[in-house]
Amino acid sequence: MKYLLSVSLVFFATQVLAQKMKLAGVEYVNYPKVKVKDDGEDFEVAFQEFLVYANYPKVLKNKKTVLINGFSYAFVKSQLYNDNLSIDNSEIFHRIGYTITAIHRWDEDWTLSARLAPTLASDFEEKLSKDDFILQGSLLAVKNLNQYAKFGGGLIYTTRLGKPFLLPAVQYFYEKDKHYFHAFFPAFIDYAYHAGAKEKLDLGFRIGINGSNFNVGQSTYTNAEVDRLNYVRVNIGPTITYRLTKMLQLEAFGGLNAKRIYKFEDAQGNTFDFDSERSPFINIGLTVVPDRKRKN
Repeated sequence: MKYLLSVSLVFFATQVLAQKMKLAGVEYVNYPKVKVKDDGEDFEVAFQEFLVYANYPKVLKNKKTVLINGFSYAFVKSQLYNDNLSIDNSEIFHRIGYTITAIHRWDEDWTLSARLAPTLASDFEEKLSKDDFILQGSLLAVKNLNQYAKFGGGLIYTTRLGKPFLLPAVQYFYEKDKHYFHAFFPAFIDYAYHAGAKEKLDLGFRIGINGSNFNVGQSTYTNAEVDRLNYVRVNIGPTITYRLTKMLQLEAFGGLNAKRIYKFEDAQGNTFDFDSERSPFINIGLTVVPDRKRKN
């Protein structure tokens, strides 16, 4: 009973912050083989990503603050091909993360959140060092404009654009009747329509920007000793979400990978840039979400 109360309160808090709460989940993303641009040697590249995560919310005694402890593991496999040169190389990267988020309901209109996310991101080919460690975080405030809309912003320190950057963040959230809209810059724009009488099915459209930063040993992508990989992708396409049970949800996001950039850096600061042609992609996930009824 206490845990269900925590889930309901944290769901309220995250809705005020215009974020959808997920208690746990697994995701798989596939970017099929496409040509590398302007390389002159007919190289092709493909990526696969696998993610598993869990979040545990806890309501503090003041009943206004929620702490969320999150754990995640990501596996990324990149492959480089060249039939003419008989090349079929692959790189494996890992990301292990812990996240702690504090969400505080200041008053009826304002909610604040602070987030810290220490992360290990590496190919783990060499002994761990400070270069394998990345600290990300955010500080955000959101104001209720009315019963349907919320607006807010703040600062985020993130690798979403490949390298760690301190960026301003702005978000707007609107939900009324069967329509849901959430824009969070510089991360995504998300729209969904709650279809069906019981609203188990959501049909939508999303534009998303995401990136990673990995410490790297010897790379098969170059002939140099490289230290780091910056990886950015921009995805555009339709989304489908279906409630299998009260708390189990199937998600699919597919369409066009409009931009995929990967940049290796060596110890001297030299870079080796790769940019592939546009390609289709598919993202499939299974998530555990709070049990709730939608508000109309």
